Amino acid sequence: MATFRHATPGSIVSSKRVIVSDAVTSDGDTKFTIEQPANSAIHKVIVRNLDVLTFDTNVTLKVSCGTQLDGTEVFAFDNLIDGSALTLAANTLLVPSITAGVSDADTGSVVTDERDLHFTLNANQTLTATGNGKIEFTVVYRIFD
Repeated sequence: MATFRHATPGSIVSSKRVIVSDAVTSDGDTKFTIEQPANSAIHKVIVRNLDVLTFDTNVTLKVSCGTQLDGTEVFAFDNLIDGSALTLAANTLLVPSITAGVSDADTGSVVTDERDLHFTLNANQTLTATGNGKIEFTVVYRIFD
């Protein structure tokens, strides 16, 4: 016969963030790392620009993530900005769809060991930014016992 306990709490949702200054460069990649805790699954990623971002021409911003710098992809996003924007207001929240590896529905796998997630932000145009172009990246995790 199966045994069970009701008093044990379930998984918890937690997050880690990084603020990247001068985040968008002209036709270049900006790389940064966020740690993923042990026994967790990625739930979603939230991107918030902290400054007004003004672009010289329409821009496309793309983000990818791997377990090694320029290595195996964990997931990728639809474009953060899709080529139609010249200005992005400060404190705009972007919650990109995750197109590979995991989804907002927690259908990815649980990692048993802590690991680094290496992000690459790529812009196809020159950036002129009010302030210094700070962008905050938050990764939301579901952590299991």
